[in-house]
Amino acid sequence: MDNTQHKKICDALAAASIVTNCAGVDTSKTLVLGVEEFQRFLEEQQGERRSEQEVISLIRRHEPDAELRAKNCLSFEGFARYLMDKCNYVFVPETLEPDPNTMNQPLSHYFIASSHNTYLTGHQLKANHLLNCIARSY
Repeated sequence: MDNTQHKKICDALAAASIVTNCAGVDTSKTLVLGVEEFQRFLEEQQGERRSEQEVISLIRRHEPDAELRAKNCLSFEGFARYLMDKCNYVFVPETLEPDPNTMNQPLSHYFIASSHNTYLTGHQLKANHLLNCIARSY
């Protein structure tokens, strides 16, 4: 199996886990966000001021259902895709290189993040995993 095929399978599994969620969230086409509701969420929760056209563009990029996309509506799955989009990450560590000149304090002065997912190389559901990632985290 090549990487493209592997990614398609992982994307399908990730999407399925969203749609068949066990949180009791209605994932049907009846509960959707319109442009105004999504724009309000972006402003009030995300602190982002977006024009109506920008909000429509976000909906069209993330909504998988063509019928809802045509109506400028965002389903639960589309909303989840928006939240998980790599362009929407709060912090992208790959974009920052540590400055060795600022790393001169005792180790106890730094926050060290470690979790059960330290073996992952990226997204929890879709990324490859390497055991040497665990070793590097300690």
